[in-house]
Amino acid sequence: MKENERKHKFYSARTKDFRKFTAEKYIERDNHIIDTTIIADGGRYYRFSKDETTKNIRVEQGSSLYKDAFSFVSAPVLEAIMGVEGPGIYKLNGREEWCLIVDRYAEGKGYLPLLTSDLTSGDFRVLADGHQVLPGQFADPDLTKFGGR
Repeated sequence: MKENERKHKFYSARTKDFRKFTAEKYIERDNHIIDTTIIADGGRYYRFSKDETTKNIRVEQGSSLYKDAFSFVSAPVLEAIMGVEGPGIYKLNGREEWCLIVDRYAEGKGYLPLLTSDLTSGDFRVLADGHQVLPGQFADPDLTKFGGR
């Protein structure tokens, strides 16, 4: 794809004084890429991004946040889940385990949690769907019970 053709890519901005900024192209692929999140662990950085062509999440690992410091991590379970976007990852409190959530927008099922005990391995396991209190509501709605209703 030529530079003047439109496709999704990421830019980063850096500053030391919040007066002068430097901007650069941070992530560009052959395919469109959207929805990226990064988490640090053990001196390494893990980047989770949606590939807009394959409609799945890809994992990369880097020794720094520098744009060329990342390389792909094979994550077969994650790569096999199509029609997802909006990855978010966090470390579970008091455990050596991380939870990656991905939005199953294509199926209209909300977020799916996946767990791993080793970010470097790319080995994720899918958690079973939780119980949904209100059909069609996936973003933690507020609930109140009044007189049995």
